[in-house]
Amino acid sequence: MKENHLLSSLIIVFIALWTNVLTIQASTNSVSDDVWELEIVKKSTNEVVVSRVVATNTFPLEGLEGNMEYFARVRTKNFVYSEWIISNVFTYNRATGITPSNFNQEFVARAEKGCLIISSTVPQHINIYGISGCLIQSVYVKNGETVVAGLENGVYLVNNRKIIMK
Repeated sequence: MKENHLLSSLIIVFIALWTNVLTIQASTNSVSDDVWELEIVKKSTNEVVVSRVVATNTFPLEGLEGNMEYFARVRTKNFVYSEWIISNVFTYNRATGITPSNFNQEFVARAEKGCLIISSTVPQHINIYGISGCLIQSVYVKNGETVVAGLENGVYLVNNRKIIMK
């Protein structure tokens, strides 16, 4: 049972930012005693402004500088650390909470030879949706080029940008 706990607790599927709360949605195999290491990072300087270890999957975002862009990163911290999962960039506003940044100049996506190629200047989490709005794949990209293979021909939304695979 311990081995199963170790493997299942390393899977993090999604980070959701709602108003003033960050929600970590883990795989269905995760267990109730998962512990998460959470960091909120100021985008302009890469300064970690919040660093916490939490045992719940929700975390209130408080004490952030207003009208500033941030991203969150989270990983499991149980028997071993998982890889960091990074959220999309968001802007924190004291009055209204979090607003996702709709246009991210740090990445360019293009279709080439049956693959999706994502060029990024910062590490980030990229969501690929089908034209119907279903999430097809979430990809963590590092600084540089990432190739995503295995997508069928069709129209995709890559962080709200339309890409046509031929």
